[in-house]
Amino acid sequence: SLVTELAMILAGWEASRPEDAQTIATLRRRRGVSRLRERTILVALGWDAQSVDMDLHLRDTRGNHAYYRREALPSGGTLTEDASGAFPYEAFVLPAGANAAPYELSVEVHDAGPLGVATGAVDILFFEPGVGLRVEQRPFVVTRAQTRVTLGGFGTAPPKAPASGGSRDKPEIGDR
Repeated sequence: SLVTELAMILAGWEASRPEDAQTIATLRRRRGVSRLRERTILVALGWDAQSVDMDLHLRDTRGNHAYYRREALPSGGTLTEDASGAFPYEAFVLPAGANAAPYELSVEVHDAGPLGVATGAVDILFFEPGVGLRVEQRPFVVTRAQTRVTLGGFGTAPPKAPASGGSRDKPEIGDR
């Protein structure tokens, strides 16, 4: 959901630079974007080429599974963007009421493109009112089609800031 992403970016900007509130309010008004007032998590999959076909999969602790054929989790959350055609992007939004953490992420790679190698990343954007925006990135590389890349789990709380260096889990290389 590009609108949700923009709302999260603006909320993070406002939390880190309150002096820019007027500029941010103008952008919200011009783009028709509401202010986020509750904890929101956006899970976004992007990849490097139009000829590649990937699907975002999310499983909750209750055994529910959301993906392009089943877009919503009964525990809360919806697939809001599903790539079809020229825009290699999929997104899943978990609203404040989503209550089945931890969630498990995976990506199904159906076509790795003409070279048989593709790169992608899942970004997890955590917004918490009064705290701001935290982003965790999980990049991956696949070297063949019909591959599942398991990218680990996450909860509903944003990851803690790293003491030194990055804050992401080690990605899995999808070559099996």
